Amino acid sequence: MEKSYQDIEVKTKELLKKVRNNKSSFYCFITFFLFLGFMFFLNSNKIFNKDFDMMSTELNKKAYTTNTNLELKNREFNAMTGLVQFNLKVENKLILEEPIKVELREKSNPSKIIETNLVKLSDEDYVVYGILPKKWSAVSLTVTENNNATTSNNSIKFYSDMRDIKINNELVEMDKDSLNASVITNEISSLNEEINKTIALIADKIKSIKSFEEKVKTLEEDKKYQIDSEKIKSDSEIQNVKTSIETLRSEIKKLDEKKMEREKKIVKLEEKKSDIFKK
Repeated sequence: MEKSYQDIEVKTKELLKKVRNNKSSFYCFITFFLFLGFMFFLNSNKIFNKDFDMMSTELNKKAYTTNTNLELKNREFNAMTGLVQFNLKVENKLILEEPIKVELREKSNPSKIIETNLVKLSDEDYVVYGILPKKWSAVSLTVTENNNATTSNNSIKFYSDMRDIKINNELVEMDKDSLNASVITNEISSLNEEINKTIALIADKIKSIKSFEEKVKTLEEDKKYQIDSEKIKSDSEIQNVKTSIETLRSEIKKLDEKKMEREKKIVKLEEKKSDIFKK
């Protein structure tokens, strides 16, 4: 074993000596390793980042067809049963009893349409159920306007990747009332998130106002030791800062109004949810 190591060491030294003696070989040697490093850099994201080629549509992002605004609100998958659920928000300009139709396909077998159950909860809220194959990687849910029009912009594809779907092994097909309650719960949760973001924004703006007020105070105090031309400059700066303060206060007022609207909406949704189970 020791002899083989010695042989390798001798051969390595001989190779390095040849490379040093032959400049063109030396530069080829360096170029080769730079190329390897460059290729590793290009592929490192794919090697180390599992989300590199993830095929998934962002939730709560509006998509548009000719007459319909669509949002994928939620997606869940039961890994035990293969059941998948998609929640859609649909705003349709046309007055139709069934404004949309759907097709679900799996990436590895795109020619096969997976059987679905489309449940209409309201004019805006829809749920799609389907059973996915055991080995799946990504699916596309095609939502098409159900108006018999043949336009190039009458359908939208929503993609869902296995790595980016909420796993819920208690997921089952629910009755319409339970689905409505679930949709309301999700909407309340979304509104609470928006309220928390608004509260954080208001806090940041209040902090900025306090900082500006300190600046005004400092500028006013400095005027005591300034000549007239310097005072004019300070007064101008003070006025600009005060304008910024008023702008921030106006923005806070609007944010407060939005926050109150969302809080009122939550109260009404809680009332609606309660009434569902009183039937």
